[in-house]
Amino acid sequence: MEYIECNDPYLLEMKREEIARQLIRYRLRPPQTTILTRMHRKKVRAIWKQVHQSSPPKGLQPSSCSSLLKKRDMKDVSVFIAIYKSIIPESPLNPERIIRRTGVLNLLDAYRIYCNMFSSKSIVLDFQTVYYLIHDIKYGIATLGTCESCEREYLETVNDKAFWGCPFCNK
Repeated sequence: MEYIECNDPYLLEMKREEIARQLIRYRLRPPQTTILTRMHRKKVRAIWKQVHQSSPPKGLQPSSCSSLLKKRDMKDVSVFIAIYKSIIPESPLNPERIIRRTGVLNLLDAYRIYCNMFSSKSIVLDFQTVYYLIHDIKYGIATLGTCESCEREYLETVNDKAFWGCPFCNK
């Protein structure tokens, strides 16, 4: 497992399961949890059933964050990106640093900080959305822009589809 350094296979498996439980508590679906933890899908599904007392949701997975985002979400997207970048300050969101090594832990930490900034009723982004957001930036599906007017960073395009411009100053 890239993001956990451990020589004891039993301890490594325990750490993987702990991370899987955290991801599942935030309702990250089993296929993505399996990818991030490298656990067997049957084990991940069993953890989901244990945590949520129900079977995991079925159906198609989103192909990118664009299907999960609306215009009203863009300020929160920018806030989340800023939080995530503050956790890995030595690099802008470059592909080599995202969801690598401690990337899944950084993603969990950034989401906790995001949730703690707002009351539970005003949280706009769910964990599934932020997972796809960072994934899409990593693989070049989504790009970030910097507003020339207010100099804030924002989500500029996803799948070559331009979003609505800067969510802060609407330029």
